[in-house]
Amino acid sequence: MSYDTQSYEVGPPGAFTHAYTDTPPIQNQTNSNVITVQPSETVYVQNIKPGDHYLILSVVLSIVCFLFGSWCALCCTVPAIFYAMKARDAEVQGDRESMRKNRQSALVLNIIGFVAGLILTILAVVSLVLRIQNAESNEDPTDDY
Repeated sequence: MSYDTQSYEVGPPGAFTHAYTDTPPIQNQTNSNVITVQPSETVYVQNIKPGDHYLILSVVLSIVCFLFGSWCALCCTVPAIFYAMKARDAEVQGDRESMRKNRQSALVLNIIGFVAGLILTILAVVSLVLRIQNAESNEDPTDDY
């Protein structure tokens, strides 16, 4: 393989010094460097913060269930907080299978707690409306005088 010998002037204009280089012709210029090293063990480092795994959802649902008086739903949302924290710990330790199972358990418990809280809230509202209607129908309009 032969390269073209190129010359260029070095120094101030008019000087008689020349430099010669043997360089390969430029074909595909890229801004990347290729570094060849000995084969070694590949180490992957993750600098990713662990996910919340429905922890925020569990806490918010627990607060909402507590405020609306759906205390039965708390039996599902409080354990969901526990499973979400276990999933986060498993992710930090690198145990993907345990993380997946605990995350799924937290989601299922959150859904059950939400549905139970929604049903109990609807039943409470319907019961209140029926009591009001029953109280109005029991009043006798002739008792005013």
